[in-house]
Amino acid sequence: MESKLFRLLYKEGYVNEGNNKIIESGIKRIEHLVQDIALALLVGCLMKSIGVSIVMEIIYLPLRCYAGGYHASSDRVCKYLSWGSIICGLAVINYVPIPINIQHVLMIFSVVWWTKPRGSMLRMSGRRKKKSASI
Repeated sequence: MESKLFRLLYKEGYVNEGNNKIIESGIKRIEHLVQDIALALLVGCLMKSIGVSIVMEIIYLPLRCYAGGYHASSDRVCKYLSWGSIICGLAVINYVPIPINIQHVLMIFSVVWWTKPRGSMLRMSGRRKKKSASI
């Protein structure tokens, strides 16, 4: 499936045989991101909590970009799972009462999680052991 943007980039010389799959994949990712954001805003409007949907998308964006995880068998299934998670997430946020103390624990956990060092100490110590064993 070629989009108008892909054809325009090809016509302007930005796309060639070496990078056409990368460009096509990038355009698909941008389209899916825009669709997800639009859906979150629509659902936020319907649930009368547009601010919550904006915050959720801001928090969800790095997760989408950097986390691995489940890969669906097709684009359609992936899109439905993504949309379902957005709708369910916003529904839980809006309609499931969570006690304030649990909210505080979740908030502290998320701050610790996002600010922790990204390198694994176990992996680093494993490398040191291999180096010292080979000497």
